Amino acid sequence: MMSTGPSARHDRPAVDASLLVARVTVGVIFAAHGSQKLFGAFAGPGLAAIVDMLGPIGYLVTIGEFFGGLGLIAGFLCRFSAASLIVIRSAPSSRYTVRKASFCRTVDLNTTWSLSVCSQPS
Repeated sequence: MMSTGPSARHDRPAVDASLLVARVTVGVIFAAHGSQKLFGAFAGPGLAAIVDMLGPIGYLVTIGEFFGGLGLIAGFLCRFSAASLIVIRSAPSSRYTVRKASFCRTVDLNTTWSLSVCSQPS
């Protein structure tokens, strides 16, 4: 039998705060990475270069990363935002190796769960 006493209620604020920190942290990482692709911020390649590398799917990837990250930060449609980010990061994992598209200027999308891979400085 599960206890629903006061100890279960006292842990809830800590769980909520932990989930908030995790959600905002991941959201900032994805929004910043998406802004590199969309606007060329943080010495990123910009939208034209991403579309040249990935083709028309580059638009979806770029917009999904940027606005998915903003959705996580703001707490707006969190499940949808998180699901879109998972699909975006895992779908091209077996097909593409993109150069000069992350903070480290080299990213290997075959390592999907790693947020940035610094294998070769440019």
